[in-house]
Amino acid sequence: MNNNMIASNTAITISTISAIVTSSQSTHISLTDNFQIVLKILGVSAGVGIIGYLGYLVNLHQGFQSLKSLFQSIKNWWIFKIPAQKVLEQISDNKVEVKIFVRDFFIKQGTQLYVQEGLNGIVGVVPNVCELWARVEGLGLSKILNTLGKLDKTENIEIIEMGKDPGIWNKNIIILGAQTQKCFDFYQKMKEVAYKINSSDIIKISTGYKIKRSSVYGYGIILKCKNPFVPNNKGVGFLIGGFGVLGTEAATHYFATNIAELGKVFGKKSFGIVVRASITAGVQSTERLKNFDVKF
Repeated sequence: MNNNMIASNTAITISTISAIVTSSQSTHISLTDNFQIVLKILGVSAGVGIIGYLGYLVNLHQGFQSLKSLFQSIKNWWIFKIPAQKVLEQISDNKVEVKIFVRDFFIKQGTQLYVQEGLNGIVGVVPNVCELWARVEGLGLSKILNTLGKLDKTENIEIIEMGKDPGIWNKNIIILGAQTQKCFDFYQKMKEVAYKINSSDIIKISTGYKIKRSSVYGYGIILKCKNPFVPNNKGVGFLIGGFGVLGTEAATHYFATNIAELGKVFGKKSFGIVVRASITAGVQSTERLKNFDVKF
């Protein structure tokens, strides 16, 4: 709107008000009526101003929301991604291959397996399944994949059943479990191994000390080690497992929910930790026994 239009509109408004006042003097319209008419005239201009102001506030709000989202992304990157990437090192890089080993079970041909459709659904027989994974390791694998996904690691991930492993360890590896032959090989072949688990104990390798366990808890370990089979001595290996179902659940749960904390405490160093979960409260009660932390 140019100055001529503003002047014109102002002149119209003033002339209109003047006409109203003159008319009121000649026809004896009440002062209250005059005031209401003037408010209606001025209200049009005021309304336009208010709408424009509200539009400005909406744009300002949207701008603040965008800034809030930006700062939240920076906060998430700083608090979660940086320490998590430290502890995983090159595993978090999409260009780098990682092998995740899970235990598999072979079922005798002709063995009947039963499936239920829903909590109270029909129970049926599945005759054509010959291989299975343990439920705990399937859930653990999903937690690990979700964790990698949060770090934008979605490529070069190979899931390998232990029964099909050709024995190639020249990649970064993650092993689920603690008491298979693959795990025993891990304890022997990796470098900077803090703990190992046998049939009955969690043993600190440097001293031979056996962690005392209570029967009301399930115990697990998380190990990060150097993998000497990767060229240039840049490989890493993780073992995440424990005693029985609850011990493995506790280890995978802690790894997935506290990976940033592990990065803050251990950075890029090799380490070993012991975790436990109450058998009555389940994995949500998982805690790290910090007095058993080992850092290389």
